[in-house]
Amino acid sequence: MKIPCKILRSENGVGIMEALVVTVIVAMSAVAFLTLQENQGIFLKRTRQVNTRDQLGNFFHGVVQDRGLFLFSAQHEKNSDLRDCLGNPARGIPPSCAIGKPFPLWLTDLTDPNLKKVWTAPPEKPALFDESGQGCGEDRRALCRFEASTTFTAYCAGARTDCKYPTRFVVNLSLKQLYSQNQAVTPLNLKPVQYTHAHLIEYNQPPKFENVPQKLWLSSVANSRSVVLSIANDKMEFPLVWHACDSSSPDIMVQCLEPTSTNSVTATIRLATSASGKTHKVRFQIANLGPAPNSSEVIEIPVSIEPVCITPWGQTIQNGITVTAFNQSTVGFNEECKAADITCVNGSIGGTGKYPTCTKRTPIACQLPWAETLQHGSSRVAFGYATVPFGSLCPQETRTCNDGILSGSAQFQNCSIQTAAICTTPWGAQVQHGNTVVAFSSATVDFGKTCDAQVRMCNNGILSGTASIQNCAQALPRNCTTPWGASVSHGTSVDAYSRSTVPFGQSCNVAGVFERRLCSDGTLLGSFPSRNCNPLGP
Repeated sequence: MKIPCKILRSENGVGIMEALVVTVIVAMSAVAFLTLQENQGIFLKRTRQVNTRDQLGNFFHGVVQDRGLFLFSAQHEKNSDLRDCLGNPARGIPPSCAIGKPFPLWLTDLTDPNLKKVWTAPPEKPALFDESGQGCGEDRRALCRFEASTTFTAYCAGARTDCKYPTRFVVNLSLKQLYSQNQAVTPLNLKPVQYTHAHLIEYNQPPKFENVPQKLWLSSVANSRSVVLSIANDKMEFPLVWHACDSSSPDIMVQCLEPTSTNSVTATIRLATSASGKTHKVRFQIANLGPAPNSSEVIEIPVSIEPVCITPWGQTIQNGITVTAFNQSTVGFNEECKAADITCVNGSIGGTGKYPTCTKRTPIACQLPWAETLQHGSSRVAFGYATVPFGSLCPQETRTCNDGILSGSAQFQNCSIQTAAICTTPWGAQVQHGNTVVAFSSATVDFGKTCDAQVRMCNNGILSGTASIQNCAQALPRNCTTPWGASVSHGTSVDAYSRSTVPFGQSCNVAGVFERRLCSDGTLLGSFPSRNCNPLGP
């Protein structure tokens, strides 16, 4: 019996097999996309690490060639071997180093003010860097991708191995990748980079004097002078010392100061006699504290003792010196001093000047009327009166002093305006000038009327207006009296009738018979006279 094959379909008419095929295709596409994305990440990481290796390699290539950095790194606390091999000429400590033996080397990061950070370290514990080329300490070990290590070896000149002063220091630098089997960490095993560079060390060269003066002069006036001698010193690391510092004659004393610089020295030359017209020599020689040869050539400088002159006012001046002088010591205050300079020529004074200074006569000051001194050319404001009445102005003028003569005639230093007079009201109160007071013409007014007020102003003791009463009050309202003799208060009312009786059957409380009368300030409004009203009987 044949069973018909029926293709299963979903409610939308899609076959199950077709759906499975689509699902498989989608899954394979996703896997391919993830694989591509992963490969792309590995490619980028590999490219980044190659670039970092090359950049670090270029940087360290320059580092190992930097002679200054190599010598400066001796200051790092761990580079004791480097310090021993270089020695310390400033302290007279010679090098002490095993020739041809590699020593650990830390190349210092100059940007660190404490000299703790390093660019490289020995192979036993190299400097670490991450994938971006940044320093990477042990706390970030998992992110470190490269290590940089250095050593140095000292050599003698030529093939010698027993020299006291090594002249060649060879630096070896190795840059390696920290390789991992995990491609996600290090996709490519990079080749190490090796650099070797030699630094030549010259241990000494004698200093030399430069720009030496051709001649020096002393005299009984300028009997001492300091001379700064420039030094060409290629060995800045070696301190300077004097080897010779003396004079060819006891007439000249020389004192050489202890050198405090590596490119100059100072000597003081003094005259030890009053004799003049002679020439002697001073002699200098400098050396450094490095190994021989370390001494400069001896230099000699002539020192001439020059004659001097005595000025008319007793001052001693050197030969060839010109000083300012004057024929007069004082001139008028409106005159000018004229110079007549003099010059010392081989012990004789040339020129006509007799005085070292010249001053203008001081102009005479003036005495002001109030006993104040006024200097020449100065001015003061003075007044014609000490006081003026209120409302007036103080007359003033400016008085100027001209060599003892005071212009103008005003006699007073200050002027004041009298104070305005105070006013007194009719009731005895005081009112200051410019102020006002309210007054009234009467003390009371009838009820319902307004007090007549007047503002009176004080003007220098005169009070305006005529009202003379200080206060004004309104009178109280009056009561009323009814026709039948009863009292009614102001503002109240009372019932009244036109007659006392009305016919039988009529009412009293109707118009024409009844009214309510109001009391207004003593007047009872209305006219009905009766107090009561009653209807008559039938």
